[in-house]
Amino acid sequence: MIINNVISEKGEILRQAFYWKDNENLTDNQIVARLKTMGLILTAKQLTRIFRNLFYCGYITHSLLDEGEIIKGKHEALIDLSTFYMINGVLDKRPHGWKKTNHDAETPLKFTVRCGICDLPLTAYVKKIYVYYKCRNKGCCVNLAGKKLHKLFGDLLSQFAVASELMPAIKSQLVSTYRMLHQSESTREKPMKDELTRLKNELEAMELNHATGKLSLELFEKHSEAHKQKTLAIAAELELLGRDTSNLGLYIDSAVQYAGNLPEMWQKLDLSGKVRLQKLVYPSGLQYMPENGTLRTVGVNPIFSAITSISNNLIANSSDETAFNVDKIHQVYLGFPSSNFLWENLEKIAIELDEALAYSSRVTNSIVSVSGIPTSMYISSSTANNQLNNVENSSVTGSKNSFLVANVLRK
Repeated sequence: MIINNVISEKGEILRQAFYWKDNENLTDNQIVARLKTMGLILTAKQLTRIFRNLFYCGYITHSLLDEGEIIKGKHEALIDLSTFYMINGVLDKRPHGWKKTNHDAETPLKFTVRCGICDLPLTAYVKKIYVYYKCRNKGCCVNLAGKKLHKLFGDLLSQFAVASELMPAIKSQLVSTYRMLHQSESTREKPMKDELTRLKNELEAMELNHATGKLSLELFEKHSEAHKQKTLAIAAELELLGRDTSNLGLYIDSAVQYAGNLPEMWQKLDLSGKVRLQKLVYPSGLQYMPENGTLRTVGVNPIFSAITSISNNLIANSSDETAFNVDKIHQVYLGFPSSNFLWENLEKIAIELDEALAYSSRVTNSIVSVSGIPTSMYISSSTANNQLNNVENSSVTGSKNSFLVANVLRK
């Protein structure tokens, strides 16, 4: 896990196990199963010993040291002491006047937001009936009300809202963006096919030479393996270039529809769904900046960035009669490295949010009709009747929409 005092690739995978235990409170068996899918095989007992070993947070102990004595090691720490204490229940036993909550659905942002001072993930606690977020580093003074942080996050999600009248132009531009990228990539297709043919011919020649004794087994294995790897890589690229785009429209519909309803959707999801949505929109997380009380975005899903960019461009040119002519919109495709990158992000949005909504343990999927327009709605079953009554009694269209979370149904 730690080789020559440096964390290895397996160590990086193991680091995730500590965070899963701390943030998601998974059982050791659940973590072992996750690690297995990532190529790291451990038993539950081995994992338990790892969680209790101070070595992984940068310290060592030895029989020659006094009982209970530890010293700082020269190796790189896999986790910080605070995480180690949390996992092993050390901090929970200290009287501190607040309650640590790992799974409270009211504190989802501790999975996403980091301290803007020390970059450690914020933890959360409940004091009396109020939720707070704080930095787990004692040297920081970051401590803020949950309502404030949630509002800041909701305001960030609101920037992706899309006016219904702009949706056709945004969808059209995203299709044009994909085609633009795909067209430029298609020029690579013939050279790649030629290279694939050359490699296959050379591989067949090596096999013949080996069979006739002209090439030793050692040389054959050395060079044939390299050729096989190259052919596999090129074949995979060609498969992506020739993929069926029949679902492109559905994926774009999903992405644009979701982008317009992220704040409402986030409010209705359970803890797991909220976390999935947060990571989907902000894959690199967020930072809370205490000096000005704001949230700083580290990185945004490029699809949502593109949707916002196109939307803002259309609004800025709304007085122009050609505003809805997608050919006049700036070249959004420059924000994507490839058509595959665009496709995969669109696909991920559709799948991730569909699954988050479908499997959220605290919501019920009902199809209702508001003013004759069928809408897919995910609302808490305990408040469904009250909310539907509010919708029916409301005289303001906007208040009706506030109870709805749009979902693109799988077709």
